[in-house]
Amino acid sequence: MAGWQGLVGLLVGLAAALILLVYYYAYLRCGNSKAAFLACPLMLPMVAPFLTGRPNVLGYVFLLIVLISLERFRQGRPKLLWTLPGVFLLWVNTHGTFVLGLMALGVYWVSGLVRFRHRWLVSESWTAAQRRQLALVSLLCTLVLPLTPYASRLAAYPLEMTLFQRITVSTNGEWRPLWANNGPWGYVFLGLLLFFVLAQAFSGPLVYRLEEVLLCLFAVCESLLHIRFLFLFAIVFAPLLAVLLGRWVPVYHLERDKPVLNAVLMGLIVAGLAAAYPSNPALRKVAEREYPKGAVDFLRSHPEIGRTFNEDWGGYLIWSGRKVFFDGRRDFYEYAGVFSDYISIVNRDPATQFLLRKYGVKSCLLKRGAPLDTFLRTLPDWEQVYSDELSSFYVLRSRAGRFTAGTNPLPAPARP
Repeated sequence: MAGWQGLVGLLVGLAAALILLVYYYAYLRCGNSKAAFLACPLMLPMVAPFLTGRPNVLGYVFLLIVLISLERFRQGRPKLLWTLPGVFLLWVNTHGTFVLGLMALGVYWVSGLVRFRHRWLVSESWTAAQRRQLALVSLLCTLVLPLTPYASRLAAYPLEMTLFQRITVSTNGEWRPLWANNGPWGYVFLGLLLFFVLAQAFSGPLVYRLEEVLLCLFAVCESLLHIRFLFLFAIVFAPLLAVLLGRWVPVYHLERDKPVLNAVLMGLIVAGLAAAYPSNPALRKVAEREYPKGAVDFLRSHPEIGRTFNEDWGGYLIWSGRKVFFDGRRDFYEYAGVFSDYISIVNRDPATQFLLRKYGVKSCLLKRGAPLDTFLRTLPDWEQVYSDELSSFYVLRSRAGRFTAGTNPLPAPARP
């Protein structure tokens, strides 16, 4: 597969790996394959909005590998634990979520320093050999963090983002609290928590380990503060939910299995997925509804158009070979002082025209109907030379005569 199909295939592969790892992690904890299977679909509404082509998906795959390794280590199977330094070496070069893996190692190690049992909460202490093994692996995982093309800067990046990238964090919807950016995922999150608490209260509490309770409480608090942590909550909550569901779901019995029927069903599912897999032309049409292909074609036909301010679609424009004013790498633009100017421009700040002149902007690619689109249409210095259902393109009126007017598929709205 290549092109759009290849990108979709990569995303589907990562999503499938993630779901399978969540299932295996839940199964390791509860020992009931049916309960683990039922827990996974309940996590999907919280995970699905974040299953994109960004590296955070791969970061959570690495987190699941760490949690599975720790769970197997807790069960007396330490071999997989020694692969974690290699996992962290890949992880730190992939995404900043590696700090969650370090936190998980620390929580497991600290929770094993004490031994107690209080109603539904239990902590089993490590043996001296286990403590040494876990401490050594944690040390090795920490030592590999500076092994990046940027030395220790990548390892320090999550802390740097939290402390110094105020604009990036405050303007990113994923960093908003749950009550400020709620959706179906929020109702599922609250519903599962309520179900879990009520089931514990009315059907008798089950016993949970200290480390998994601490991880779950952290995920709950962070999910309330920042919706992007719903992904983490789904991962650490799935095993707890599977243990609870195992109370009512019967365990799997091999003697009752029907392998031929299972094989037929799996074959039908695979065939159905293959038949429904979208073609490159179909995916291209979907992309053209979201990205300004027509405007990019216009830019390619007029390479002399000059510096362009883009309100959105920065990553798409980069792949077309254009230099962009702004894209999704917000941290770079914040440190350069461009991000704050970008916000002022798109919000039609009184200094908008000054800022456009400051950066030598000769043209603007905007979302059709956006506030800045309406604003530029009213200014005598700017003229719309292209528009379609998705985008509008403006150039300085002094340069507008260089571009043909026949590239405008839709009539431009009348100037007020």
